[in-house]
Amino acid sequence: MKRFNAKLLAGKIALACLMALLAAGSSSAQSGRPKVLVLRPATAVDEKVVDKFQWQLAKELDRSGKFDIVKKGDYQKAIKALNLDRDATVPDSLIPVMMDSLQATIYAFGTLEQPGGKKTRIDAKVDYVIPHNDFTIEGEAVSVENEDKVGELARLAIEPLLIASERISLMSIARSYFNSAIYDKAIENYEKLLKLVPDDINVHYMIGLSHLKAQSKDAAFAKFEQILAEIDPDHKPTLEILASTSFGDEDFEQALKYYSKLAALEPDNFEYTRYWAYSLEKLNRKAEAAEVYEKLLQIKDNDPNIRNMVGYYYYTLADSLEKAGDSTAAMATAEKATVHMQRSVELCSESKDKGIEGWTKIHCNRLNLLALCQLKCSKNDEALETLQKLVELDPQDQYAYYRMGMIYYDRKQWTKAIDLFSKALPLVPENVKVGIYQRIGRMYDKQLKNYPKAIEAYNKLIPLLPAKNKNTYIFLRGVANYSLANQLDYAEDQNADLDQLIQDEKMTVARADRALSIYDRAEADLKRVTGRYTKSAKEHLANIVQLRDRLNKIKTQIEYYEKTK
Repeated sequence: MKRFNAKLLAGKIALACLMALLAAGSSSAQSGRPKVLVLRPATAVDEKVVDKFQWQLAKELDRSGKFDIVKKGDYQKAIKALNLDRDATVPDSLIPVMMDSLQATIYAFGTLEQPGGKKTRIDAKVDYVIPHNDFTIEGEAVSVENEDKVGELARLAIEPLLIASERISLMSIARSYFNSAIYDKAIENYEKLLKLVPDDINVHYMIGLSHLKAQSKDAAFAKFEQILAEIDPDHKPTLEILASTSFGDEDFEQALKYYSKLAALEPDNFEYTRYWAYSLEKLNRKAEAAEVYEKLLQIKDNDPNIRNMVGYYYYTLADSLEKAGDSTAAMATAEKATVHMQRSVELCSESKDKGIEGWTKIHCNRLNLLALCQLKCSKNDEALETLQKLVELDPQDQYAYYRMGMIYYDRKQWTKAIDLFSKALPLVPENVKVGIYQRIGRMYDKQLKNYPKAIEAYNKLIPLLPAKNKNTYIFLRGVANYSLANQLDYAEDQNADLDQLIQDEKMTVARADRALSIYDRAEADLKRVTGRYTKSAKEHLANIVQLRDRLNKIKTQIEYYEKTK
C-alpha cells in the first residue's frame, strides 16, 4: 500500500506552524538510525484499543534498537498544529508535512479490525513507506486472541520492518550521500544494498544516476543499459534519463532510440512524442518527423503552441523543397503550413482575454509566420489581411510593412508600394534597406518618371553598397540626372515650342542654369562608370556636350528676348 501524495494541500502555513512547535526537536537523540512516524490506523475499533496499538507499535520499534521513533507528545503537537482531531486519521496530503517537520524517513500506516467486537480476535496489517525512495515494505496480516494482547500484536506487526532493517539502513545512508552530492559513497552503499536485493530495479537505477551525477557517463550508461537488458526493457525512468541525456549531448540517434520507445509505451504522452519528432528533425529525417508531428496533433489538437510548432515545421520543409527545385511539393507543403498556422492564430485569438502574459508578442509572432506561409503558397490577399492585423497590434514590427510593400511592388502598384516601403525603412536592418532603396529608386526612375525622388533614393542607396556593386547605381543616378535635366530644358519634348515657352516665361535663364548644373552632376557620375555600362555612359556624355551647347544658345535667345520685349 502506498499513501504518499506529493501535493501538499496544507501548504506552507501548516509547515511553518509545525516547525515553530517542534523547533526544540524531540527528546530522542540523533542516532543516525532511520526515524519512524507511526500513524493512527484506519479502523472502527474502540479508540482506546487503537491508541494503545499505535503507541505500542512505536515502543516495539524503539526497543528493537534499529529505529528511532516520533514520540507521542511530538505527534500530538503536530496533530494540533494541523487543526486535526486527536483521534483523526492524517490525510495523505499532510503526511509529507509531518514527516519533514518531525524529521522522519519512514511512516507506518495500517488497518486494525475486530469484526466480532470486544474480547474477540483482532487482526492487523501495517505497511511501512519510505516516500523519498518511493518504496513500501508490505506488512503481513497478523492476529491475536483479543484486545488484551495488543502488545503481542504490535510485536508481530513490526517483524517485516525488522527483517528489512539492514536494507532500510543502507538505503537511508545511500540516499543521504546522494542528496549531499557525495556520489562515490552513495554508489558504495547502493552496491552493498544490491547484494541484499540483487533484482531491485530502483537500486540499479540509483547506481546509474549516481554515476551520471558524478560525470561518469560511460559507467552510468552501462548500468542503465543493464537495467533494460536484464531487468525491465520498458523501465520508464531509465529510458527517460537515457533519452534526455542523449538529446542534451546532441547524440540524436540514441535520443531517437529511447524517445521512440517511450512514445510506443505511452502513445498519448506529448513530451515523449515531441522529442521523438525533434530527434528525427535534428537527424534531418524530415518526412519521418512530419509523420510524428501529425501524431502530436492527435494528442493535443486544440493547443495553439502545437499548431504553431507543426506549422513552422511545414514552413521550413516547404522552404527546403523550394530551394531544392521541387516547386510542386513546396507549394503543397506550404498549403499544409498555412492550414496549421491559421488554426494556431485562431486558437491564440481565443485566448486573448485569458490574461496570458506576453499574449501580444506571442500573437504577433504567429501572425508573422502565418503571413510567411500565405506568401509562400501565393495567397497574397490573405497575407495582406494578416499583415494588416499584425501592424495594428505592433506598428513597429520589423518586416510587416516591407512584406506588404513587396506584394504591391509585384502587382506593379507603384505608389502603394513606395508608401509601404517608406514606412518600412526606419524599422528594417541595413541589408534590407538596400533592397528597398533599389526598388524605390527604380520605381521613381523608370515607372513614375519622378527623377528627383529617384535621385534621392539612389543617394541613400549608394553609400550602403559594397564597392563592387556601386557602379550600376552610379550609372543609374547619372542617367536620372540626365533625364531630369532633359525635363528642365525640354530637350526630349517633341512638341515644345521654345519661342512660346520663352515668351510665357516657362523657359528662363535660371531654369537653363539649373539644367546645366544637373548635367554637371550627371556628367560626374557617368565619367565614373566602368564595365557593361561604359558604352551607354559615353553616349550620354556625348549628348551632354551637345545639350550644353543648345542650352547656352537658349540662354542667349532668352537674354535677347528680355532686352527687346
